[in-house]
Amino acid sequence: MKIIHVISGGFKGEGLKKESFYKMDLTEWRYVREMRKCTDKYPLECWWTHSKTSEPLSAKEDGILYRAFPAYSFKFPYRYISVPLYKALERECRRNHTLIYLHGIRGKWTTLLPLFLRNTPMVIQQHMEGIQYSKKKLLKRPWFLPFYFLEWKALRRISHFFLLYEEAKQELSRWIDPARISLMSCGVDFELFRPIDKLEAKKALGLDPASRYILFVGRINERKGIKHLLEALPGVLKDYPNTRILAVGPARREALLEELYALMDTLDIRDRVSFLGFIPNDILPLYYNASDVFVLPTLTEGFGVVFLEAAACNCPIVGTAVGGVVDIMKNLPRGIPIPPKAPDAISHAIKKVFERPEFYGELRDNAMCYSWQQLMEKAVHVLEELEDKYFVKRAYL
Repeated sequence: MKIIHVISGGFKGEGLKKESFYKMDLTEWRYVREMRKCTDKYPLECWWTHSKTSEPLSAKEDGILYRAFPAYSFKFPYRYISVPLYKALERECRRNHTLIYLHGIRGKWTTLLPLFLRNTPMVIQQHMEGIQYSKKKLLKRPWFLPFYFLEWKALRRISHFFLLYEEAKQELSRWIDPARISLMSCGVDFELFRPIDKLEAKKALGLDPASRYILFVGRINERKGIKHLLEALPGVLKDYPNTRILAVGPARREALLEELYALMDTLDIRDRVSFLGFIPNDILPLYYNASDVFVLPTLTEGFGVVFLEAAACNCPIVGTAVGGVVDIMKNLPRGIPIPPKAPDAISHAIKKVFERPEFYGELRDNAMCYSWQQLMEKAVHVLEELEDKYFVKRAYL
């Protein structure tokens, strides 16, 4: 059986180089690469759409065949639709025993593939929060209602679902047999994210060894709740005046940055906050180890792998109890959950950590259940069962 991972997004490919078009360090690619590390039983391929190529591209590395297909971008109904990818997938399913591993559960044209490719096992991996459109969103975009029903019809033909967190599983179980649903998140590289001496990490980053640091890692937008962290800082400064915030992550909207700077001026904390922009993964462990607490007061969250990265470095974690963060806090009982939009609760949680840093920082051992090895072994077990159901048993009929 061949396993083809199909990435549901499209990529604009600025600066596309044909010799390295497949070298992307995005979450979906990690699933494919970590699956190859876990097993060499199956031929493994990774397909996606690329709007900057006019012809299919292919390359093979580390036992994985990568294929990028030209895409067409439409504002309605879906973006980055690729007829060449669909045709190639159809041919593969006719010629070989093939399992299709879809990434992305809603709002993607690839979600509709089960309507056209029959008698082919398909699994689907959730990557974002929620598994269906809210009534509010459908009322706002009523033109999408027919595609909403088509997506649900297609989802009923999915062989197995890998969901990020328990709430999503409970939601989907109202329409889908729970036996076809497993919980599987993205994992953490515990060799990269590991404990380092705090003073050494601060020295490497040029940080003040006498200051306390609150770390935020995420996009600088309304959804990630950076505003509420800023509002919480004055409450922390009353008891711990040498505290600073390090905000790691890209800011896409200049207007929002201006609002945040205005808020910092009002709170008189502008000199206590540093917006650092994008930081590469190989440098992030230094920030987790140099910081006294990691805080993400997000309003919605599909999973929140940054909490696990912090935990792998034994950095205490504080996060809003939404989406996948709820499951993480259950598995990491020394993490501190907080309600959304609650600056006072954020201040209180941070001060609890500052009072007992050793207690709240012992997280790595509990976080090991999120290693890529354990997660991929679980996924491969499901795929082996599907191989037996669709191909092995049928060969004897």
